[in-house]
Amino acid sequence: MFKPNSRPQDNDKECQDVIEAEAVALIDRAQQAGWKRQQVIRALNDLAAGLWFDEQKTAGVKPKMPVVGTFPID
Repeated sequence: MFKPNSRPQDNDKECQDVIEAEAVALIDRAQQAGWKRQQVIRALNDLAAGLWFDEQKTAGVKPKMPVVGTFPID
């Protein structure tokens, strides 16, 4: 289990560092299945954006995509 550190100001970068290996492995598996690497990365980006908007709707907030690296942490 990957847990955030005790310094919240570093959590976004640390979270990215922690999940990067898994994301790259997922991209590699999709590539091995025949998908182009850029297609997979775009699909993951679109998926992340969709999940973000869904989270915002669930929280009762008007969905708005934040600037990269500025996602608020609950």
